[in-house]
Amino acid sequence: GAASVHLHILSPMSKGLFHKVILQSGCALNPWVNGVENTGKMMGQVLGIAGSDEEILTELRKLSVELIFMAQEQLTNDNSVNTKWFCSPIVEKQKFPAPFLPDEPVNIIRKGCYAKVPMIIGYAVREGIY
Repeated sequence: GAASVHLHILSPMSKGLFHKVILQSGCALNPWVNGVENTGKMMGQVLGIAGSDEEILTELRKLSVELIFMAQEQLTNDNSVNTKWFCSPIVEKQKFPAPFLPDEPVNIIRKGCYAKVPMIIGYAVREGIY
């Protein structure tokens, strides 16, 4: 939750959507936030779909949610993709005309290219140890 909100603050696509935010237990700088590139291609392979990124996306959009979940389950069960990173965002750079995440979060912060809104950040002692 907190990392997702932080990513929205850093994303040019979300500009103006948030006026105040609370980040409790995470942020866009946590190591588990960064996704793994090519998970879409791996998903396509499991489903027998090949081609360019755009062609694979077009074909994936035609499939049922159940079939996509089954393929995702197969990928995570055979350790091709860690479940923590399977649906995490990746830096899209110039692949798309309006990427959600055009650069690494730390670079966006350093450049000051993010929504300047009031923010409360919190964490708990021994966070994530369970």
